[in-house]
Amino acid sequence: MSIFGDAELVEMFAAELELHLGVLSTGLLELEVKPDRSDLFEPMMRAAHSIKGAANLFELNQTVVVAHEVEDIFTLASRGSLTLSNAMVDVLLESVDLLGRLSLNGAPEESQANALEVQETITRLKNTHAAGDSKVSSSKVDIKEATSGEMSFRRAPANLDALWVERMRRDVGQWLQTGHDNYEIDGQAVQKVSPEAIAFLSLVKANVQPGLSFTIKGESGPVKRLFEVMGII
Repeated sequence: MSIFGDAELVEMFAAELELHLGVLSTGLLELEVKPDRSDLFEPMMRAAHSIKGAANLFELNQTVVVAHEVEDIFTLASRGSLTLSNAMVDVLLESVDLLGRLSLNGAPEESQANALEVQETITRLKNTHAAGDSKVSSSKVDIKEATSGEMSFRRAPANLDALWVERMRRDVGQWLQTGHDNYEIDGQAVQKVSPEAIAFLSLVKANVQPGLSFTIKGESGPVKRLFEVMGII
């Protein structure tokens, strides 16, 4: 689907994208001056992951693949398995600029004009990724996290914060790809809802394909009224 025919969705997507691109750009520029700022890796990893998740909802495939490669690099860096050289930071800055142009150029991004630049960027990012010496074997951890996530993703916590949104994007994206008919969230425990969660749920609700069902059940009180006003339920 394309978001470019709906001004409201474009505005919401643009605002979220600008936020996450700002985190990436600011962090990378800081790394150029202070390469030892390892505390920046995780926020940048989350920002790339958020861009990937938002783009995935709208089938912006070129954005998804570029953001995925950027996320992988910061994942390795955050684990201490990859040292970001100045050359790597330059490639990442160029990739951040490309992400912005791909997602907000006002037209469907799957164009021949973008294809070559995307492929060249992916190749450079993969080479940067491959240059890292990964010392962390995370297969057991990933399996455990995936299992616990599968059980807890759809039972919403008391606070629907930005972290919950990041986790939900991945799960909803997987659901959209499987073709399963229904996706239900148990909202009984929800007490607080962040602006990021409202924007995310609104976007999903507005863009679910015909024949699919995305529902939130069990919410009550102010949370229920908020969801009703926003058209989420």
